[in-house]
Amino acid sequence: CLYTLVSRCTDVKAQTVIAAMGDSITSSSTASSPELAWPAQLDVLLGDAVTVRNFGRSGRTVMLTEDAYTATNFYNSAIKSGAKIG
Repeated sequence: CLYTLVSRCTDVKAQTVIAAMGDSITSSSTASSPELAWPAQLDVLLGDAVTVRNFGRSGRTVMLTEDAYTATNFYNSAIKSGAKIG
């Protein structure tokens, strides 16, 4: 499962930031290298006007359980990353 946060940064380039949040599919643990994970591929496809940051965490769920993604530092870092909930 995936949540994506999108915002506009205030730097000179006014770059759009996408925070990719999710489980092992997002984190790249299912890819043969981090560059092949979908957030990295999306970053390449969207070009210089967009930055995709990967906040995926393997073994987590978005369901409200004791191992919920929202209970991780990855989630907190994504929230603090400058992306705004869409």
